[in-house]
This record gives sequence, structure tokens and C-alpha cells, in this order.
Amino acid sequence: MTMATITRIRARSLRINPRTEWTILELRCSDGVVGYGEASVNGMAAALAAHAALVGARLERMPAQPNTVQIFEADRSGGLVQRAIISATEQALWDAAGKRLGVPVTTLLGGAVRERVPVYANINRRTRERTPDGFAASAKLALAAGHRFVKLAPFDGVGEGAKLDEETRVTSGMERIEAVCDAVGEEARVLVDCHWRLDEGSAVRVLDFAARHRLFWVECPVPEHPANASLLARLKCHASRLGVRLAGMEKGLGLADFRPAIEAGHYDVLMPDVKYDGGLDATRAIAALAATAGIDIALHNPSGPVCHAASIALSATLANCLILETQFDESPHFAALVGGEIAGAVHEGTVAVSERPGLGISLDADLMDELDIA
Repeated sequence: MTMATITRIRARSLRINPRTEWTILELRCSDGVVGYGEASVNGMAAALAAHAALVGARLERMPAQPNTVQIFEADRSGGLVQRAIISATEQALWDAAGKRLGVPVTTLLGGAVRERVPVYANINRRTRERTPDGFAASAKLALAAGHRFVKLAPFDGVGEGAKLDEETRVTSGMERIEAVCDAVGEEARVLVDCHWRLDEGSAVRVLDFAARHRLFWVECPVPEHPANASLLARLKCHASRLGVRLAGMEKGLGLADFRPAIEAGHYDVLMPDVKYDGGLDATRAIAALAATAGIDIALHNPSGPVCHAASIALSATLANCLILETQFDESPHFAALVGGEIAGAVHEGTVAVSERPGLGISLDADLMDELDIA
């Protein structure tokens, strides 16, 4: 049997709302199979299309196998945008391989270890009214939709203004968290994303607050650059004394970025993103190294439906998967693009693992044409 080869790679960026673009990568193979990946980076549609053309030209006529992208492993010249295209290409190659063989990607990855994946609702982008009541209303909707874990990013403006206002802004953020905790009561756990906005003093304050309110985790309290290694170590010690989980590293671009954090033990939970860290196989390597240190994985996934499908498939195969992020109610296009196939009901905080070939999705071509930025 002749091995299928790559014939074309194309990236299409879709305007979802004024704040969000989803970039879908379409990969065509010589045997007619089409695979999809996601490379979303907001505001970078033209650059993503250009990098997709470059990657496509280099991979043309090469085997349509996921490991084909390893030729780019040492090349980071294009930064995040290039990594996003390479990662999406790898996703698409897994999708195509599963379709070709008539099996789900989970089977190709060695088999699922769970039939349903725990998820949390990221309510941040659907919350336009950035008040305690606005966040609480979003949390209640997520609860009604079947979620049992809810995440918010409440520290608007922190780290962006005068120091005299910092305490007020941090206090406002904690008021938003408290409102969400009150809204969900004992029915759900609350997660908080700090978006690297805190300094040491405010981070300690938030961790103390997290312990009192039994937050599920505190994410990315301070910037993760090497100069903050000792600060991260101090915060991890403080969080551990309090019994608070620390999560982070959503901006890692591969195993080399994650290794120092794993070896230093800065986090209880790491958040690799299959859109940026090289794809499914690269993320498996990160998860495997994390497992040797007793660190859990919770894939970063505030994204469109293609990345969501890939993240569910991978999460289903990881023994140290704690939970998976899912974007809640940002846009009706999420379900419409894939006909609801992967946007089905959340049941008691979990979603089903697809048994359909590949990533288990098909895309609405007419809707993609309507939303295409080009």
C-alpha cells in the first residue's frame, strides 16, 4: 500500500466575536483524507496564514504521519505563531491518521484510560459585566449546564496602574471570587486565574484567601520568567502549607520550557496547550515527565472546538490528567461549527470521550466561509 503524503496545508482564521479569533488548519492528504487542527492566536491571522504556507511548502509530499513535524523541533525562529502552526499540523495529522484507519485518536495514542474527562468551565470571556454579580450570574449558568468546576480571572487592572490602587484592585478581585463561591455553594469548586498580575505580597494574600474559601486552585499568580524562580519556590511552599494547589505554565512552548518548572516543583498542576507546545505527542512527553514528579496535568484549552476535541482525546489517555479547561458560552459558533458533535451536554462536570474516527469532528464549511476573516 502506498503511504499517504501531505498535499496541502491551509490556515483559516475565523472572527468569533470582537475579542476572539479561532484559526483552523486544514491538512489534505494524497489519499483524499482531510485532517483538522487548531492554531488560534488572537490578532495574528495574517502571520498564521503565512507560516502555514511556509510549513506546508516544506512538508509537501512528505509522509502524512504525526511524527513528520519533528523536523521543526529545533526551529523556534517564528516564536508562538510558528509553534501554533506546527502544533496544529501535528493535531491534523493525528486526525487524518484516525480517519484513514477508522479509529479514534485515543486508540492511536494507546487507548483511553477513562470514558469521561472531568472539565471546568472558564467563564471569563462570557462575563461582560465585570462585577461580583456579573461573575456570579455566569457561574450559575455554568452550574445549570452541568459543570461542577468554574474558573474566573477576577483581577482586572491589577499590575497595570498606580501602586496606591493595587490593594483596592486585589480586594475587588477577591470580592468577585467570593461572589462566585456564594453563587455555586457546595455544588461546585472554584478555580482562580491570576494571569501573572500579582506581586509577592498580593500573591500571599490571595493564597491565604484561597485556603479560607477552599478554592480548587490558584493559577499563574506571578510572571514565570527565570528571575522569579525563587519567588515561585516561596509561593509554592506557602501554598503547600495552606493546602492550596498552584497551577501554571500555560505559555510553555515545549518540553524544554516545562522541564525547569517540573524539576523545581513550582506547581502542583501544569497546563500545557496542544496548540502551542508541539501537539499531542509533545504534550504526552510533558505529561510523562510531570508524572515522574507527581505533578498533575490540566490542559490549557480556552479555545475553539478543534483544540477542544484534540484536548479531550489526549486528556482521556493521560493517567495524570486532573481536569480539562473548556470555554463556556463564549459563542454559539463553538457548537455550530462542529454540529454539536463535541459540544454535547456536560454531565456532573464531565464530558464523553469520542469514539468517532480521528478527532471525531466535521466542520460546517458554509459557516467557516461566513466567519473567515480573509
